[in-house]
Amino acid sequence: MTFAALALTGTGIWIIVTSATGDVPSLNLAVAWVVMAMPFAYLATVTTSRDDSTWSASLSLINTIALMVMFLGIVDFLLLRTRPFSVFQDVNVLAAFCNVFALPAIARLHEKFRSEGTAAALKSGTAGFLLITLTCLAATASRGGHLSFAFGMLALGALLIRHDRKAWKTVAASLLLFVALLAAIAPFQKHAGSLSRLASMESDQSTSDRMEMLKSTWRMVEDGPWHGSGLGTYKIRYLMYRSPDERSTSGDLAHNDYLQMLAEGGPVLLGLILLLALGVGMSALRLWRSAGSAADSPRFIESAGLVGALFCLFGHAALNFIFYVMPLAMIAGLYLGRVDSLRTDVRTVDLYRYLSRPMLLTLLGALGLWLTATLGLQSAYHAMTTGKCELRLCTSLAGDEKFFGKFSALLAATQPSYLPAREWFVNAYTATANSATDDAKRIESARLAAKELSDQIREFPALPYTYRDLASLIVKHPEAAAAVADTVPTDPTALLSESVRRNPLDTTARTLLAQRLDAAGKTEAAFALLFDDGMRWWKVAALPDSGRANLLKGAIPLAIKLGRCKDAQEMAEGLAVFLPKDPLAVPATDCVTHS
Repeated sequence: MTFAALALTGTGIWIIVTSATGDVPSLNLAVAWVVMAMPFAYLATVTTSRDDSTWSASLSLINTIALMVMFLGIVDFLLLRTRPFSVFQDVNVLAAFCNVFALPAIARLHEKFRSEGTAAALKSGTAGFLLITLTCLAATASRGGHLSFAFGMLALGALLIRHDRKAWKTVAASLLLFVALLAAIAPFQKHAGSLSRLASMESDQSTSDRMEMLKSTWRMVEDGPWHGSGLGTYKIRYLMYRSPDERSTSGDLAHNDYLQMLAEGGPVLLGLILLLALGVGMSALRLWRSAGSAADSPRFIESAGLVGALFCLFGHAALNFIFYVMPLAMIAGLYLGRVDSLRTDVRTVDLYRYLSRPMLLTLLGALGLWLTATLGLQSAYHAMTTGKCELRLCTSLAGDEKFFGKFSALLAATQPSYLPAREWFVNAYTATANSATDDAKRIESARLAAKELSDQIREFPALPYTYRDLASLIVKHPEAAAAVADTVPTDPTALLSESVRRNPLDTTARTLLAQRLDAAGKTEAAFALLFDDGMRWWKVAALPDSGRANLLKGAIPLAIKLGRCKDAQEMAEGLAVFLPKDPLAVPATDCVTHS
């Protein structure tokens, strides 16, 4: 069994075994299937590409889709003259996507130079495909993407030149083409290029934020369970450890897959991913040793191109999120499987030797039914409750509370870790309590909502919003506190404090807590909570404009009350950016500075 087969088998087993032990199992399950795209793609490749025709047909389809994606990235750049965000909603992901197709294309182009001559190679579809790939890569201006491209080219170039000394011409021409494309698009772009961004790394805010994020993630690792908090929980737990100096990222992903997998999957998952990276390195070493005597040049060159692309991915994973993006995880699995399939010194796994076709169909059918009963029902519920389903059936059921009640009850009973269904009951109970005219019905509904929130806090203590919702419920319906479990606090101030501790960016919880502190005579603490508290909260780029405006609207009256007129004026000017017509956006004239 190869390194890749061993590592991916262990990865799949570990993810499945630990999917129910994380902080939020529903998130664990959803993200697990993203990461599992790599083992599944590997298994599909080594079991179905027993002949080259199957792989060639699959590769043609994949390259066609990739060509369309990268062409859209180029069009996006030409229209906006800025980095193409719209394709994957992240330029670093697009850069990684370009890399995994650029390196194999360079290897294929070199083979065409050898077999068909320079003129025919330059006129081939491979040359055009490479031109579009490198143009898209240049347009991203992704430092991580361009560095990982250089890293992959180092591996690919070394293998090709060792196999054929004339390959230096292909490698040099590819690098010169990429540099020429960078220079050609520079006058038209409205953003800094990757070279200038690399030169200013020491003073770059993005670099500073990434370093602070890595430090915060390491503190999260030190404070977490040995087996990790579960896939998908990073964006929840990170809020508690976020540095005040880290202001621009959303905090959803760590921008370092290895560190994030250590936080979410513990040392076992990290070890398996590192074993996989070691397998890629061993493949490169095996090709290096056989380069001089490789009789089957096309197979060697294909392997070298795939290994170079894998070098790009595993190198880029140290700078961005790669294996948490399904297309990239799937391509990694495909390439790992193909590299193993091209080997002649080992046998790859062939399920058809051990399982009959009916048995395989049965296993696949069972997997499909299980996915339908879990992720399928969850996806349908999400689409219907958020209004994203435009089918006539969905629109006809949109206002049917009885249907959603039964649907939510089904999911809550069969999949208690799927929290949106349980949140539906909280919202329904709370709405009934708020609108009830009968006092007994109001109290009963409020207590049912409080019990459900209390249960969620006990089962999933990492979720910050449950503390805030329970505090708001108890403030409005004090009788609801009687239904709260003994291990859960009932003091609204304590609940809001815990909510803010777990998610400092929750502006609603922060504003509610400041109001309670101010009412208790702790105006200084309330103002610090909204205005400063280690950073100018309303200047944090990760907060939405509505959240910043709410913080300012809460903090300006407190600044006037405390006589901090300069701060009140600064915040009024800031509020004018978001809500220019708001009365508080006009600097106060009645503010008196306290001595």
